Amino acid sequence: MSRLYGYLAVVMVSMLLVACGTSEPTPTAPPTAPQDGGEPAQATGFEAEWAALIEAARAEGRLIVSGSGGVGDIVPVYRIWGEKLGITVTVARGSGRENADRLLAEQGVGRYDVDIIHAGADTLSSRLVPNEAVIRIKEILFHPEVIDLSLWFGGKLWFRDSEDAYMLVHSASVDSDSSLDGTWFNTDLVSIEEVESWTSERDVLERYGGSIIDDDPRDLGGTGGVVRDLLRPDRGVDYWIFEYSQDVFYTSDARYMTDSLARGAFKIALGGTGGLVGREFQEIRNLGAAVQNYETLRLERGWPLYEPDAGLEPAGSAGSFSVAKNARHPNATKLWVNWLLSREGMTTVHETLGESEVAAGLDVHNRISLRDDGIPWGLTDPRLRREPGVVYDITRMDPRANALHQDAVRLRLMIFEEARGFGTNPELAELRVRMEEAIKLLAVD
Repeated sequence: MSRLYGYLAVVMVSMLLVACGTSEPTPTAPPTAPQDGGEPAQATGFEAEWAALIEAARAEGRLIVSGSGGVGDIVPVYRIWGEKLGITVTVARGSGRENADRLLAEQGVGRYDVDIIHAGADTLSSRLVPNEAVIRIKEILFHPEVIDLSLWFGGKLWFRDSEDAYMLVHSASVDSDSSLDGTWFNTDLVSIEEVESWTSERDVLERYGGSIIDDDPRDLGGTGGVVRDLLRPDRGVDYWIFEYSQDVFYTSDARYMTDSLARGAFKIALGGTGGLVGREFQEIRNLGAAVQNYETLRLERGWPLYEPDAGLEPAGSAGSFSVAKNARHPNATKLWVNWLLSREGMTTVHETLGESEVAAGLDVHNRISLRDDGIPWGLTDPRLRREPGVVYDITRMDPRANALHQDAVRLRLMIFEEARGFGTNPELAELRVRMEEAIKLLAVD
């Protein structure tokens, strides 16, 4: 185990993806055909603009990406694109707060080193947009397959911000999973037969009280699902009151959580849903630690999905992006954005496993392109694909849901502090009523 803990001491803060291929990129639009058996006619219109953009991007030679959260699941697509074009892609990784602090500090002194940003919707709306750190993405879209709205789900481009401008969502998940999917357990202390009998997170809390470790809600990282909780009939305010009244140990230390589960101090970890915690759990499991993830077993063994619904939600940091103001490599940025959103780019997304799937030993993923023109399904989980004729609840795709995020986080924190005996906030009752009314209006619309 000393090797195990030594390995965990290594913290990766950035990844450099150096392109080594020099082959020609697959053209999205074919070249103009030869006339009368002679030389090919000179490309015009879009073909000429596309070819010129490729050459300009190659001349720049680089693309700089700022990534947080689950950005690792789009990194392999960046790698494929960079190798195809001979462009070096650098992905600087950290928490959303750290990345935003760095970006705003650099822009504040006139440095513009970043091209593409993968951040949480809250970071975007509360910090990057108010400080004019990002641009309106539609301004750089020109590929015919991208700007033809009939080729997109719902006949529109989807954004996370209220202005439909700054954070474009290209992939969504069919949210028919369970709150159990982020749960990790110690395999020496909990049997597979036990795990198979779980029916909900509430069930787990009631069974294993006193042996559970979870993320501390006072740590404002990892709050992306808080509005989603309010929108789900099985969760929300009443569930938070129940959850935070249970015998659970809360921590904001990701390494303490993973180490404690691995050495058997706890049987269950509920906070391993993604980001640093999820990666560390996957790493120690691959090194032989006695830990396993519920979702991995569910997919491998075909267990039923509990708490299902037919709702769409943005596929995290890997499923959306923003474009930095004064991008350092404007041509590479424009080329990447238009290629990613094209049929070829979205097909590549469907055919490429992300870092978390590889680490978990999976051969499927749940990032479903919002293109609606029949691109191949590739590695997307067959049970989580959008089905023709199904009417999906798109409430969680509504930018107004994101606008509720900060108040939802405050409400959850107040409930946590009261349930844990840290005191009562006089604003709690009023905020609860206001949030519940806003959620009702959102659901009705």
